[in-house]
Amino acid sequence: MSIKKISIGLLFLILALVVVPGASALPTYNGNHPHPVSATQAAACKECHVASGAPLDLQTCSRCHADPYPPAPVLTTITVTPSSATVVQGNTQTFTASPKDQFGKPIVTSIVWSSSNTTVGTVSASGVLTAVSAGTTTVTATSGSVKGTASVKVTSPVQNLTPVLTSINVTPATANILIGGTQVFTAATNDQNGDPMSVVISWSSSNETVGTIDASGNFSALAAGTTTIKAENGTVNGTALVTVTTAVQTPVLTTIKVKPPTAKIIVGKNRSFMAKTFDQFNNKISALVTWASSNTSVGTIDNNGKFTALSAGKTTITATNGTINGSATITVKAKSSGHVDDDSEENKEHKENKQELEEEFDED
Repeated sequence: MSIKKISIGLLFLILALVVVPGASALPTYNGNHPHPVSATQAAACKECHVASGAPLDLQTCSRCHADPYPPAPVLTTITVTPSSATVVQGNTQTFTASPKDQFGKPIVTSIVWSSSNTTVGTVSASGVLTAVSAGTTTVTATSGSVKGTASVKVTSPVQNLTPVLTSINVTPATANILIGGTQVFTAATNDQNGDPMSVVISWSSSNETVGTIDASGNFSALAAGTTTIKAENGTVNGTALVTVTTAVQTPVLTTIKVKPPTAKIIVGKNRSFMAKTFDQFNNKISALVTWASSNTSVGTIDNNGKFTALSAGKTTITATNGTINGSATITVKAKSSGHVDDDSEENKEHKENKQELEEEFDED
C-alpha cells in the first residue's frame, strides 16, 4: 500500500487510502467506531477523512462503517392506556397514547381519538371518554396509518339494592262481562327500578252487588252495573273497571207443536194440520217446517199441512225443522154406504177446520 500526503493550508491533512485489491478489511476511519471496513467502503469514503480520522460528512461516511448510522425515527406503534376499562354510565375515563418509533423509543406525533360506538361513549380530542349508555365500544388513537386501541364496557348506574314496591298494574284494565260470567284478573308488581318483585296482593270490588272477587283475582258477575276492581299492597294499588250487562240470548227453536194432535178422517177427505214453533223461552217464533206422512198409502200431506186420506188405516204426520219435530196421529176410515162426495162441502169443512186450528193456537 502506498500513501500520498497533500498539504492543505496549515490545519488539515487529507489521508487518501489506496485500496489493495483482495484486502478483506482495513482499519476504521476513526477511533470511536472500531469496526473494520471493506476495501470498497474505504475507497468510497476517502474524501470524508481528515488526519485525525473524524468524519466531515456523516451521510457519506456512513457508507464506510460496518454498522451504518441509525436512520431517521419512524412511528411504528401506538399503545393506549388503559387497554380496557369498565365505566359507569354518566362517568368519564381518561386514555393516554404512547407512540414509539421502530427502535421502541418514544416519538412525538399528533394523535386523533375516536369511538367506534358513539351511542355508548364519546371521546374528546384529549382522550377523555364520556360514558353515554350501557354497551361496548372501542377507543382508537390514530396517527397516520398507525393505530392503537382500547376496549370499553359501559354499565348502567348502580341501582338501589333494596327493592321497594312502587307500582301495581292490573290486567285487563277494563272488562265487559255478562251476568253470571267470570273474569280472571292479574296484578304485575314492580319496584323502583322497574323490576318485578313478589308481594302479597289484596283484591277487592267497590260494588259487591255487581260482582265479587276472590283472593286469587277471580271475579264473578252478579248484577248489571259497574264496579272497580282494586289490587293493593300497603299504600300502593292498581285498579280495573268492570261493566256487567244483562245477557241477551238469541231465540233458538226448541219445540214444534202440531194441531190437532189426533184426527179421524174418511177416505177421500182432506184435513188441515198446523205447526207452531217455539223458542227456549216458550215464545212463538217463525220457522219453516217440512211435512211428512209415515204411511203414504193411508194418506199424504203437502207443504201447507193439508192431509189427504187415501185408504183405511193409520199414519203419523210429522212437522220437522232440523232436529226438532212435532207430530200428530191420523186414523183413516172407509166411506160408509150411501155416502155422497160433495166438493163444495169438503172445501167448506177444510176452511172451517183451518180456522179452528188458528183459534186454538191463539188461545194457547
